[in-house]
Amino acid sequence: MKRTVAYIDGYNLYYGILKGTPHKWLDPVRLVKALLRDDHELVSVKYFTSPVKTYPHDGAALDRQKVYMQALSTLPNVEIIQGFYRKDAVLMPVHETECKVCPRQRAA
Repeated sequence: MKRTVAYIDGYNLYYGILKGTPHKWLDPVRLVKALLRDDHELVSVKYFTSPVKTYPHDGAALDRQKVYMQALSTLPNVEIIQGFYRKDAVLMPVHETECKVCPRQRAA
């Protein structure tokens, strides 16, 4: 039997699949088990998330997320990893050295 750990990005799961559907109370353990082959044993689910942003038109979004996180925390072998959003832009510095392997653009 192969031991399996599932890593779930809660943001992408919700906004990529669940939003706008009646399946917002998805049980991630059941989802992963349904996707595994018979020779795999699910030993852990790591669920990554961060607090949702609240908007004037939906001030209860954070409360709903908290209730869902409480429900997930009751599932065996589910670990919730709380992250955060970065609000500042991070830019890579520009390197001024010319690339020696890139074809050079010729002036027309």
